[in-house]
Amino acid sequence: MFCFYVLQLCEVALSHGYLPVVFNRRSHNATPLSTVKLQQFGDPGDLREAVRYVRYRQPVSRLYAVSESTGSGLLLAYLGECGSSSYVTAAACLSPVFRCQSWFEKGPIWPLHWALVTYQRICLSRYRTVLGETVHTDTLFSSCSLRGLEEVLFCQQPGPKGALALAAGTSSSSGGAWEAYWERNEPLRDVDEVAIPVLSVCAQDDPIRGDPQSTLPLELFESNPHFFLLLTTRGGHCGFNTQEGRTPGTSWSHQALLEFFRATTDFIAAEERAKQAARRRGLGGSSQGKVFRHRSVSSCKRLPACSHNIHTIYNWQRSYTR
Repeated sequence: MFCFYVLQLCEVALSHGYLPVVFNRRSHNATPLSTVKLQQFGDPGDLREAVRYVRYRQPVSRLYAVSESTGSGLLLAYLGECGSSSYVTAAACLSPVFRCQSWFEKGPIWPLHWALVTYQRICLSRYRTVLGETVHTDTLFSSCSLRGLEEVLFCQQPGPKGALALAAGTSSSSGGAWEAYWERNEPLRDVDEVAIPVLSVCAQDDPIRGDPQSTLPLELFESNPHFFLLLTTRGGHCGFNTQEGRTPGTSWSHQALLEFFRATTDFIAAEERAKQAARRRGLGGSSQGKVFRHRSVSSCKRLPACSHNIHTIYNWQRSYTR
């Protein structure tokens, strides 16, 4: 189902002049696993390399990022870790899961929880033999919860005792490893370092994320000027369809995020034009323009900086923390 929404988003983006690139986690969505090392939930290393490659191939193009569902955790971790060096102009998260440790521990409602666990085990079963070199596969494929799968993959202790402890779920050391794991992988761990506008499109009836009162960090959207929340009454999980009757329609969330990207680009362009105009005014008016044209480049660099404070014009400003 998620592949359908991603394909639909790519089609809409192409029609608006974008060049879409799809990034999948290791072994997710039929992506081949070329190494025995799986990717931890909040480890943006692979995404960072992908962004660098796209940047290398398109050095003058603006980059925009869109994530869906739990993939938003990876995007938020990347934006927080890289800060203003992310190379991304704006980002959007569709049906994101914010409080990920709590989500792994509690899980969604039972039928969906069972479906997610089954899907994960099916994806990993393809690599059962090679994964046996690094994880306890018997414990892995007998796990009945998202937390159990994550613990076996990334929080296990070496040796058979670690496998027994994880299977029983009573080891205090296992609990300590679980807490340490989320200290490194919680997507919002560096949220104060995010330096670009991020739109989150969420629905109150999202069955995967759960109750919005306990799963949405409303304080983040109230205090951080880079984060915007579009919260709808209905929409499910990555749904937001415009279908009428039995005829499938397009996802209005895709149109909304493209409009958000366009508005952000226009805002940044207006900001840059205002800064350039302020610099010109600082270098002198029309009466000094003739003298300025006869100066060398080196003398221009020695001119005093513009005293005009552009920050008084805009309520929202980009952050350059890194």
